[in-house]
Amino acid sequence: MTTYNTNNPLGSTDPRDLYDNSQNLDHLVNDQANEQWADRFGKSRLTWRGIEVMNQNAIANYGWILVDSFQAGATLTLPNQALRDTSTGEYYRWGGAFPKVVPSGSTPSTAGGIGVNAWVGIGDAALRSALAAQSGAGIIGFDDAISYNPGTVGANLSKVVASTTSVDNLPPASNQLAGSSYIVNGQTLWADTDAFGLKYHKIGMLMRHLALLSQGGSREYARWADQVIYEDNFTNLSGWTGSTTTVMQVSANKVYGNGAAGLSGMSRALNAGTTGKFRLRCLVNYVNDGVSTYSGGTFIGISSDAPGAAPSSGLSNGAGIYFSYNSVKLLVNGSVTSIPNATVPIAGLYEVTIVADDNFISFAAHHTGEALGYEYVGRVTRASKSCNNFVIFNSDARQLTGSSLQSLCYGVGSNATIKSNFEGNYPSIVWTGDGTNDFRIVTPIGYDSRKPRPAVMLFHGNGTNERSWATNANYDKISKAFVASGFIVISAAVSGDYNTWGNTLAQAAYYSAYRYLLLNYNVSAFSAFVNSMGGIEFFNSLISESIGVPCCFVGTSPTANLKSCYNSSVLTADIKEAYNIASDGSDYDTKTAGFDPVLKRPDDFFGIPQLWLTASDDTVVLPTENRDVMMKLAGISTRKISKVDGITGGHSFDVTPYLTTIVNFVRGYSA
Repeated sequence: MTTYNTNNPLGSTDPRDLYDNSQNLDHLVNDQANEQWADRFGKSRLTWRGIEVMNQNAIANYGWILVDSFQAGATLTLPNQALRDTSTGEYYRWGGAFPKVVPSGSTPSTAGGIGVNAWVGIGDAALRSALAAQSGAGIIGFDDAISYNPGTVGANLSKVVASTTSVDNLPPASNQLAGSSYIVNGQTLWADTDAFGLKYHKIGMLMRHLALLSQGGSREYARWADQVIYEDNFTNLSGWTGSTTTVMQVSANKVYGNGAAGLSGMSRALNAGTTGKFRLRCLVNYVNDGVSTYSGGTFIGISSDAPGAAPSSGLSNGAGIYFSYNSVKLLVNGSVTSIPNATVPIAGLYEVTIVADDNFISFAAHHTGEALGYEYVGRVTRASKSCNNFVIFNSDARQLTGSSLQSLCYGVGSNATIKSNFEGNYPSIVWTGDGTNDFRIVTPIGYDSRKPRPAVMLFHGNGTNERSWATNANYDKISKAFVASGFIVISAAVSGDYNTWGNTLAQAAYYSAYRYLLLNYNVSAFSAFVNSMGGIEFFNSLISESIGVPCCFVGTSPTANLKSCYNSSVLTADIKEAYNIASDGSDYDTKTAGFDPVLKRPDDFFGIPQLWLTASDDTVVLPTENRDVMMKLAGISTRKISKVDGITGGHSFDVTPYLTTIVNFVRGYSA
């Protein structure tokens, strides 16, 4: 027998409106959101709760009936009555059963409490006194052009609502409040106080850089113990092959000429062919009174004669560094050739370093007294010369009063450390490249390829090159200060093109140098030092992912604003050449699009700590348009930006008083 629920809330006696309790329970559907039930015919019906909600909503639509007060006492009978608390000005409705009796002297807390089924506030005390004034952030038509008082709604909204601004109008880094935001160069940016700030939108570059660094200690070049090592302090010439055993002579561990003229050479087998890597270091004691002339000279290098054979007469198959009475030259196949330094050498001890890598055989000699300008380098392509032997040669006619060779050591199969006890005397220099770009690398005293060292990449200025760090007085001081403090130093330049201004050629050069550094040296940390044009070269190389993320940046008279530099009359022509800009400058914007650092995303600079050294009287690269603008831009992502004040002396001021400051800054982030 079918029974029906006669408690139909609508009071209908129509069986279709009743719930079948015995056979049709499967048709009962509870719609909690609408407080409805579906009957067995699929028709929606209101529940008692649904009718109650509908009734309350209908009453509420008539608006609130305001009643005074908790303090005076009252009785509420309707759900749309609101009782005022005179102590706060707030109105409350009652969410429980009616009638609700409120004794005099009550508060919401003492008369039932505040909650869903108790008192519920319906106002906000005149919207908290018009949102605590100073115009209450326009309640809430906030105006970011207004300077709001600290602590007001407007002041706090100013931090979180990004304001469109140019880099020039950004506050200094020190005044950019944490939590503030700006729209700069089309990007919404948040000031932060942590070391990195913002987000890394090029995380892949960072990870590749870290991966390369982490491999340093395990690369083959660091496995110096696996090399074939030869060391000779010249007690005699045993084991060396010459046309006779007396073509040279030994005295007090030094090898002198012996009157054999063009046959004054001896060799040891190397067997490196045209591809094998090796590294050699030898000392030459160069004797020169600056007046006397003499015949012959002193040579250290390699030969393509048959392995173990005596050197050909006149070194006709040789290549290396040759010291004569008034010059240091590169000798190739018996002929001396020009070298990138025509300075007449001074007397003293010179270190010669020969390194063969994949692209070049590098020959470098430098005065161990670190005298400015007395560095001589040359090279030949690796494939052009078969390295079958190491060769020493001394035809100095003065014999025992002339120049001599001493303390030689080499390793085959690697261009890393030869022997730690031999490497511990002087810095070592390599001049190499990739065939398109040139690199100069200096390793510090005591460099041991088994142990990581911090490295600094040097970015050169307008019209200078990778070797200017040994020939320019300021550059030389900076390079030597880093080397003396234990840093590996590498500089780079596009071959024959020294006014690149951060163009794609410059970026390719620094990319190649960066990879060469990490693949051939054991690097623990990487930092950047720039001079003048080198600023834009660095920033563009960083942004384009040509180099890894450095620990820090230091610059002397650095550029950062390409347009400002272009407007400097002494730089205009070089920048036009670098970007192939029309003579009238009409296509400047098109040709330089994407190459001006101050128009880039601030988080391109990764929160890198920066130190700026600029002279207040620099009229070539204006500090206000380069240093100050970049400090503001990069200041969004880091607070670790500083400058040295009080510098004068123009664009090429003397760096001597600031060397300790520079080195200590880099060391602080490279430890």
